[in-house]
Amino acid sequence: MSKRLKNCISGRIPKVDAVRDLLSRINPDEIRSIHEEMIDIIKRNRVFREGTIGGYVVAGLDGVELFSSTKKSCPNCLSRKKHTGETEYFYRSEVCMIIGKSPHVILGQEMLKPRDGSGKDEGELTGGKRLIERLKKRHGHFADVIVADALYLNAPFINTLKENGLEGCPYKLRVVRYHEQWEENGKETERFMWLVTTLEAADYRVLWEMMHRRWDIEENGFHQLKTYYHAKHCYCRDAVETIFNLIIIGFNVRELYLYRRSRNFAGSGISRKSINRIFCDELLTEKVKQILYEKGG
Repeated sequence: MSKRLKNCISGRIPKVDAVRDLLSRINPDEIRSIHEEMIDIIKRNRVFREGTIGGYVVAGLDGVELFSSTKKSCPNCLSRKKHTGETEYFYRSEVCMIIGKSPHVILGQEMLKPRDGSGKDEGELTGGKRLIERLKKRHGHFADVIVADALYLNAPFINTLKENGLEGCPYKLRVVRYHEQWEENGKETERFMWLVTTLEAADYRVLWEMMHRRWDIEENGFHQLKTYYHAKHCYCRDAVETIFNLIIIGFNVRELYLYRRSRNFAGSGISRKSINRIFCDELLTEKVKQILYEKGG
């Protein structure tokens, strides 16, 4: 890693403790504002002008656990009891990400807050409502449709979407029942699924695709963040939100580079994992600090 850093940083490489101290002094709102400006540019450039599924700009909403410990804790940790009776401390964030057509841009995240006194820790519904309201206030109409799992089939949450001008018609709920059949290991398999939406006019096939592409937030979002961006590692408990926001910014930059700047990536058959390795190898071989420190580089 030291060789890569020498190619990126001008001057002496700081010690790990110095980096942790610096991160703990940064106001998370400053990093969030950088991320918000990135989303403003994406909207201004009309990256999703044709929609992501069936002409709609669709965003997925879900919670993700970053890491946990039974040994260390801080005032911002959530807590729970394990079956062994031990208290486990953890961090959890509510994330909103574009699903369907790439790039899978993360629009924002909201850290869940611990209990206040004798109350309960915040749940995903509370954090999800706060995140939707903040995104609407900051970015205006940031998505046409919000897709979430059955946990979010809750009147206050649906009302939050309606009040913020999302999910189409604000008066009725539409229930669609799907019967799916496929072959698995040589056997016929089937299941029934129900979808609840406020989109009265959308074709049922478009709704079916939205329902299934909700997994993008797991497969193209959380899996990538934890596996290749080390979001499940606690670098500094005093700067969890700052670090997670920095990771999200890096994730978005890579997605935009691959699907907006590098036009051939989508059909190349090259995986994101391979691209990450290429980036790391180039940090070892190229004197990229001359580019990074050059105006306009």
